[in-house]
Amino acid sequence: MKIAFYLKNISLPNGILSYGIELGKFLKYNGWYVEFLIDDPSCKVDSVEGIPVYSLSSRLDLIRFVRLVKYVKTRKPDVLISNIPARNPIVALLKLIEEETKLVAFFHLPPKRWNFLKSFVLSKFDGIVAVSDNVSESLKRFTGRDDIVLLRNPFNFNLIYELAEQKLPPHLEDLFRTKKIVLYAGRFEDQKGVEDLIDIFYIVREKVKDAVLVLVGSGSKEHLLKEKIKNMGMDEDVIFIKPERNIFRYMKRADVFAFPSYYESLGRVVVESIFLGTPVVAYSSEGDHVNILSKFNLVVPTGDIEGFAEKVVEILNKKDAFKFDVFENCEYYIDEIGNNFMLYCKRLHDKHVEISAY
Repeated sequence: MKIAFYLKNISLPNGILSYGIELGKFLKYNGWYVEFLIDDPSCKVDSVEGIPVYSLSSRLDLIRFVRLVKYVKTRKPDVLISNIPARNPIVALLKLIEEETKLVAFFHLPPKRWNFLKSFVLSKFDGIVAVSDNVSESLKRFTGRDDIVLLRNPFNFNLIYELAEQKLPPHLEDLFRTKKIVLYAGRFEDQKGVEDLIDIFYIVREKVKDAVLVLVGSGSKEHLLKEKIKNMGMDEDVIFIKPERNIFRYMKRADVFAFPSYYESLGRVVVESIFLGTPVVAYSSEGDHVNILSKFNLVVPTGDIEGFAEKVVEILNKKDAFKFDVFENCEYYIDEIGNNFMLYCKRLHDKHVEISAY
């Protein structure tokens, strides 16, 4: 079977790309053919992790649609998975041209607003997949469909552990060994609460003199963050690192991972960090990660900057007190999720009517 994942880009590491790569590699290992179809016109690579990449190479919807039609007619995927809600109207139009390809909409975040047009667009999709409980419940409410399937984020924990063992860049080895490291990895955007994190760290730094904030990522707020850090006199205590695939080597060596995101379906970095034994402090936004962290009293009310800082200071003073056992019977293992996804695609392709959540 041939599967096409429609992604926004592959230039920056993010949760959606990680989901696609893990699932894509699993399908490929099991004999399926997988391709990435992307919007990013600046993409210059032919493949990622051994998976072929095709770019629609346009910022104009009309041209993008023409190229999408050409892709479907020439490549003939059995299932096309849209990971970009904003592109779903374009993808839905494929039903007017090519009925053999099954269309599946993946939702990684709960829909913020809903209207008749969005419901109509989704009615043209053969399937809808939610990656977490809160996303699934939101979609059921908004669409009224009872065939929405829950397929959680897949993780290759063996690979994560292997990558975490790799050495740090030489100029960071002493820093991670001699300082108390507060780590953040992700996009520098409003959703992620990175501005709050600077205020949080200002309080932490007053109470833990050898604390350092390490920010791995990039985004539209980067310049603003650097200005704020400078104005608060913390230039020497905050380190910026460009985004990279192997953030696990930083997670493993950090003292605490800060995750002040306002909303998520599942913070992948939360699961990864806890798996590597590093405590995480997060806002109490909706998302599967909050359910995990609540068991260890590592969640604070959204927007509670002082409470967040107090929790970080507490961890920095007694990190070894946290023992995590959430992965003994973990529901995020790639094998189970991958097999369920293959079964789901086969049922779609064979026109089975009964498709239940996994």
